[in-house]
Amino acid sequence: MREFWDRPLGSKLILVLSAALLIEMAAPWQRICAVTSGEEPRICGWRTGYEGSNFGLYGALLAVAILVWEVLPILIPKLSMRGWMPAVITALLGVALAISVLIKVIKDNEFQTTWAWVDSGSQWRSRSRP
Repeated sequence: MREFWDRPLGSKLILVLSAALLIEMAAPWQRICAVTSGEEPRICGWRTGYEGSNFGLYGALLAVAILVWEVLPILIPKLSMRGWMPAVITALLGVALAISVLIKVIKDNEFQTTWAWVDSGSQWRSRSRP
């Protein structure tokens, strides 16, 4: 456990936020309602960030790859992850993750809940419909 606390602050943040992304994607991102006829109430359900377009799964795989990449020096202390090359790999994985989550939010833009916007970092209200 000491190896975790010896890591730089950026590495710790990347680990915690990648894990938070995986948990947050299990929250309801879309509320889907079926149209019913007459006085019957509408039938509604939820979809998580993993459902819908495949970009949710791509984002989850990239988050897992980031977690594995950042946990390697903690599990194998002799593995040196210093220098510019590991930082570039982490940055590339992070950019790919951000792009896949953004594409996911854009492709599945109907009936979004607040959880979808929490993940994309936007502070605007979602377009969820009752």
